[in-house]
Amino acid sequence: MDTIAALSTPIGIGALGVVRISGPAVEEFILAVCKEGESVLNLERQQVYTAVYNTPQNNPKNDKDLIDYALCTFFKGPKSYTGEDLLEVSLHGSPLVIKKFLRCTSNYGIRKADPGEFTRRAFLNGKLDLVQAEAVHDLIISETDSQLKAAQNQLSGKLSGSVLKLGEPLRDLLAEIEAHIDFPEEDINPEKSDAWLRVINEVINELNKYIASFESGKLIKDGVLVPLVGIPNAGKSSLLNALLKEERAIVTDIPGTTRDYIEEKISIDEILIRLVDTAGLAEQISEGRTIDAVELIGIKRSQEFITKADLIIFLIDPIEDLKKQLEILADIKSKNLLVVINKADLLSEEKKTTLGKSLENFQVVFISTLSSLGLNELKDEISNLIGLKQISNQTLITSERQRDCLSIASKNLYKAIESINSLNTEEYISFELRTALTNLNEIVGVTNTEDILGRIFSKFCIGK
Repeated sequence: MDTIAALSTPIGIGALGVVRISGPAVEEFILAVCKEGESVLNLERQQVYTAVYNTPQNNPKNDKDLIDYALCTFFKGPKSYTGEDLLEVSLHGSPLVIKKFLRCTSNYGIRKADPGEFTRRAFLNGKLDLVQAEAVHDLIISETDSQLKAAQNQLSGKLSGSVLKLGEPLRDLLAEIEAHIDFPEEDINPEKSDAWLRVINEVINELNKYIASFESGKLIKDGVLVPLVGIPNAGKSSLLNALLKEERAIVTDIPGTTRDYIEEKISIDEILIRLVDTAGLAEQISEGRTIDAVELIGIKRSQEFITKADLIIFLIDPIEDLKKQLEILADIKSKNLLVVINKADLLSEEKKTTLGKSLENFQVVFISTLSSLGLNELKDEISNLIGLKQISNQTLITSERQRDCLSIASKNLYKAIESINSLNTEEYISFELRTALTNLNEIVGVTNTEDILGRIFSKFCIGK
């Protein structure tokens, strides 16, 4: 296997730039370019301060070839992240210094790493399983505590251990069935088939719990999509700004100010919320003004966000025509919908009661974007409707690949049950159990293909 190198810190000017190098040529490279090369190799896992030279092979080092003074840490394989000899070089964060150092690695035949290649090597060398490798990526991109906890749970091996544990009773059952195939002393009696069915059904129930967790896991990982919809000037942009606590969206008294959507992220109860300020749904209330082609495109995009939303916040302006707003609201078909009545500071208690009765089939919150009245109550209601507050510490399925493997394994087990009930030969039952186990093993990477690995690690940043 060849040796690879990449910058592991973000590109740009900074205090430090860390370059990682992994592969069989690491020791030779250290001795060639580090003034204190022997110390770097001898003091494993310890930082050594040394001059680093852009020195041609077999030529003495001289100050004209100096790249930088750096801290070098050598990890002897297999006790390294990748399982290979690994060097981490902390240079000053000058883009020019980093460029010169990476050019130096190239001069020694060390190639640029592909995205995720260090973690891919860690997987191939048995340092991580496939679930843990995916969790490394999720950990890097996490923005909220719930995302961080979900990634840490998987990185710790909790999900991998659970998946392997699920396969144990199936392996025992498969051994029993195949022994029966090899030594067919008698037909399968009802008592034995009932015992087999109990084992399979118990595993299916556990599998289905993990499959069901994907919906919550995906929301935690990707964030909850929450479009703010309503008529023009209902206060959508003002609400976005109020929740962000900054003037992100332009707010004017002119209807149709928001032509295109604006997406921003906030955290509510450790859950990532993807707020989308959308163009006003003005087609039904366009009397007295012309809607141009640009605004029509914005309205179409608003409707698209309504279709794919995880939670819809529908803003009502109580000063405007309520009947037409309720007609628009009635056209929105969604189980997860929260009605927010803006300008509550201008409403009497009697008016609030009347509005509440007209919206008795909906969850309603009264707010004022101008005075911040009701914003905390709104956040609480968003959190309650999403329903993720109590599960952020659980081990969840967060990737479609994991979910699909579990779903296929579950289908195989249902087929095994059909084979038992239909009195098929043990070979049929054995085949379905083996296929189910193969799909469970694929989750952690016991069986894998280059296509699967390519799709997983292509999402990684270079240097990880």
